[in-house]
Amino acid sequence: MLHIYNAQIGDKDFQFSVTLTAPITQRSFEEEIAKVLDETSSSMLKELSGEDRLCSVCKTAEAARLLHHPMLFPGSFPPRIQDVPVQVCGNPECTLQAEAQFMLDMELAQTADGGVGRQRCFKCNKEGAGGKPLMRCSKCKVAKYCSPECQRADWFIHKKVCASASQS
Repeated sequence: MLHIYNAQIGDKDFQFSVTLTAPITQRSFEEEIAKVLDETSSSMLKELSGEDRLCSVCKTAEAARLLHHPMLFPGSFPPRIQDVPVQVCGNPECTLQAEAQFMLDMELAQTADGGVGRQRCFKCNKEGAGGKPLMRCSKCKVAKYCSPECQRADWFIHKKVCASASQS
């Protein structure tokens, strides 16, 4: 089935068609779109210029790759894949911080309209057990954790994005 891929980085728009094999499950979507993005990501990065070529976290090093966050909108016509790519340099800490910021941004977006947001631990990705609510960061009230151990393990990265979430 034909889908339209959309992404924007700075002033640059990217759009192309993607054929996904039916039936589309979450797993098949993730696998097929990962293949497409592996093939196109480097050419997308090469088309960026100026500040858009810099790492979105440290803002000093040139971006070495894009982190992709594709979302499927099968109800639109034609079906659409919206991506939120983020430029990162080769520093693993920048990658972790970019992922943490994306998770916080998505949580804020999902809960802004009264939604419940994701019910998974921000560190280990486990779901809340038996309907028990996940613990929240006491500062930003956005990041969720299944245990004090996961919260402590995530603090090194989370503390860098926590202040931005609490100001939203």
